[in-house]
Amino acid sequence: LREDGTFVWSFGSRGRGEGQFETPADVCVGPDGSIVVVDSVLCRVQVFDGQGGFVRSFGSEGVGAGQFLNPLSVAVGAGGEILVADCQRHDVQVFDREGGLVQRIGAGGD
Repeated sequence: LREDGTFVWSFGSRGRGEGQFETPADVCVGPDGSIVVVDSVLCRVQVFDGQGGFVRSFGSEGVGAGQFLNPLSVAVGAGGEILVADCQRHDVQVFDREGGLVQRIGAGGD
């Protein structure tokens, strides 16, 4: 949306494939202009280029490292690291820009 509230553009569709969403819970823009979306139903993170083109996804449902139960919030750090807060796991997982797990904070993490 523009400052005046007018619609600019959208991307994605409903579904389970690449570039699709069931319940996009949060979105943020990285320092490189990439768009990062966390989907709480699909338990995954998808990364898009600045025009909404699919780049990669990571994560799955579960309690293991790099998995999610109910991810609700996502942020991107200045270095491109992706932070995902999961309200059911009671943790924040930190991933590198490629989706590799770096650290887990809370609920038994670092």
